[in-house]
Amino acid sequence: MHYDKQEIEGFEVEVVNKGLISQPVIVKCEEDCTFWRQNITALKGLKKKVDDRRKGIVKPLNEAKTEVQALFNPMLERIDNKIKEINDPIVTYVNEEAEKQRVIDEQKAKDLAELEKKQEKTEDISESIALDVKKTELEKPTETVKVKGMTTYYSVEVVDKSQLPMEYLAPDMPRLNKIASALKGDFNIAGCKLVTRQVLKG
Repeated sequence: MHYDKQEIEGFEVEVVNKGLISQPVIVKCEEDCTFWRQNITALKGLKKKVDDRRKGIVKPLNEAKTEVQALFNPMLERIDNKIKEINDPIVTYVNEEAEKQRVIDEQKAKDLAELEKKQEKTEDISESIALDVKKTELEKPTETVKVKGMTTYYSVEVVDKSQLPMEYLAPDMPRLNKIASALKGDFNIAGCKLVTRQVLKG
């Protein structure tokens, strides 16, 4: 980058002189109009001169920037592609395991409901104890798959607007998503479905 500081300072002086910067613009007659039009023409010429010099300084910088980007972009792209190649199967695995757990939890809920019905009907003490043991087993939380560095984001998908409370009829998705993010698995608003998204921290 080559430029003459004195040359640029000279432009500054020329701008001040040509533009009569400190002088107020007063137009009260035809002569004033002519005078200020001449100043405008002179200033436009000076502006082009200054801008051409600026471009002369900036152009090689832009060319150098383009050359540097051409050198580094392929490397950065390869790194990004590898990160994606690593990330995608991890996210797929976590989502598949989460879906398996959802199915298991759903089945557990059904089994618990059936057990409770059986307990209400049974009069046999030994059978009641066996049912209690089985119920305790079913109530144990399922081991969840945890991957270090993986973050779960909670958002909302409105599935039935007719069930939404009046305050959410709009619906205010940013507000609903904030509530979902705060409550996480405890989110429960009629007409909405909790949506989770696994993202690997980068």
